Amino acid sequence: MAKNHAKIGAVVLGLLLGFVATAAMADVNSALRAYQSSTTAATQVMAGMTDANTAKAGAQQLQGAMAQQRAAEQSLHAELLKLNLNDKNNASLMESATAEMAKANEQFSAQQVRILSNPAIGEVVGKLFVQQAPPTKAR
Repeated sequence: MAKNHAKIGAVVLGLLLGFVATAAMADVNSALRAYQSSTTAATQVMAGMTDANTAKAGAQQLQGAMAQQRAAEQSLHAELLKLNLNDKNNASLMESATAEMAKANEQFSAQQVRILSNPAIGEVVGKLFVQQAPPTKAR
């Protein structure tokens, strides 16, 4: 009878751990999709900036897109911090998520460099690339 309880307990624990791992994977994947989407949106706004006039016209839209991208990045970072990297599946998830982030950042960074390399555009929107530190919380 005690052996049956132990077996049942082990099965329940295994199922619970599997559920937690699946939930973590879903949370990371959801946060990653939001990050990719917001990075793509910001990249597209930057791609439309070809001169000072289009930069001025798109500055507010870029500011909003950059704010969404930074918020999505913070959410993804928070989800990744929850992963237990001693677990092989979580380590693999971390590796694939960071690789996907790097892919998303390639075009984003290329647009930033293009804009900053063009003084007419860079002077208008370059300051939007500087991430403002969030206010510190009082302890």
